[in-house]
Order: sequence, then C-alpha cells, then structure tokens
Amino acid sequence: IDKHGKSNGFESLKKWKHLNLIEPTLQAKTASGGKHLFYFKREDEPITQMIGFLPGVDIKAHENNYVLVAPSATDKGQYEWDLEKSKEGGTMVTPSKDLIQSIKKQYGETHGYKYDGKDGLRDLVRRSHTRDRTQTTDLFETIALGFGDEGGRNDKLAKFVGGLLYRAVDDGVVV
Repeated sequence: IDKHGKSNGFESLKKWKHLNLIEPTLQAKTASGGKHLFYFKREDEPITQMIGFLPGVDIKAHENNYVLVAPSATDKGQYEWDLEKSKEGGTMVTPSKDLIQSIKKQYGETHGYKYDGKDGLRDLVRRSHTRDRTQTTDLFETIALGFGDEGGRNDKLAKFVGGLLYRAVDDGVVV
C-alpha cells in the first residue's frame, strides 16, 4: 500500500467495497509511510503481480517479485514490522478465496478486462491502445524492430541487455 506520489493507497482501500475481506495478517511499515501485508498464496486460486489493482495498491505475487522488509533501510527511512496491527504473534495467513477473486475482479475493472470469455484479440487491440507504455513495451519493440541502423545502437543494446537481466533472464543466455 503506497503513500507517496499521486496516489494514496490507504484512501483507495478505504473506499473499496471489499475491504471487509482483508483479514489480519503479518504487516510491515515501509520507509515511505506505506504498508506491506503478507499472505500465503492459495493453491486453488492463482494470482500474480497486479500493479495498481487500486490506485496506490499493488499485489506482488509473482515468483520473481520481492519487497524490502525489516530491518532494511533506504534513504527514505527504516522498514519495520508492524506487530501491533498484525495478526496475533505476527502470523501470516492464507487469504480467503473471496478476497483473491475480488482482487482479480477489481484489477479487471481498473484496467479494462472483463474476464467474461469475450476478452479476445479485438479487445486486446483496444486495450493495447488505451494503456500506458512500459519498459517491457520498449523491450519487446526492440526484439521486433532491432537496434536501428545508425546512432544509438550501443545505448539501445545496453538498455536491452539490462532489461533482460532485470527480468531475471540467465546471464549465460544474455551473453
């Protein structure tokens, strides 16, 4: 839950109609005043990374995701366990199936997915024109278009290699 930049995740969550589904679990305070809530993943309801499932609220659930935890520190400050707000004993819990389904549904609504079986190729084209470009967009365009004819190829190659390494592509494969 972010509390910096233009979005306040705490305010977004307060307005979310499924707030009551969020169960007490292990929590941490971030250096910038945000919060991390830690849950075990469910076997019967898969979920992955969902950046901006609500404004200022990200779901980090991909195997390559990571977050800083106590006693980590950055230039913004210290990360601390929030045992006062955590489940008794600082215990992590498994979220309800309803919570995971509600998060996925909200993410779909926030980002224009219906998950109704009709989100086919035509809808994919529509969505691709309404979403922001990302570093992954640039990486795939480099794969499709190459490094260019003249000027900037070294820079583009360095960014491409960095993008692969950042996404955990094995260095032996990259080199």
